[in-house]
Amino acid sequence: MVAAKERGIQSQQRASVVSEAAKLQQTLFDSLSHELKTPVATIQATLEQRHPDLAELRQAASRLRRTVGQLLDATRIESGLLQPPWNGVDPRSLLRLPCGSVSARTIKSL
Repeated sequence: MVAAKERGIQSQQRASVVSEAAKLQQTLFDSLSHELKTPVATIQATLEQRHPDLAELRQAASRLRRTVGQLLDATRIESGLLQPPWNGVDPRSLLRLPCGSVSARTIKSL
């Protein structure tokens, strides 16, 4: 009786993990779709102008290239072909970016 109950709980947990993975995958695809569509739409709209702005085209192409590069890197990391560098990071350096307006004395107290 106890073993059957444990199997039922494990089955529910697996179903929950699978459901959460599906949600995360959908979120990833939605985000990726947006990240790819935006520069493509910008390029298309710019090219339809009478005098296309080359700087705008370069910026959109750069964004598209960066997004595709990140996607390829993520695929390589997932497959094991690429190992991300694991360098030590000073946590204070991470705080400086979002907390740029916070005084140095506050950061040191952390």
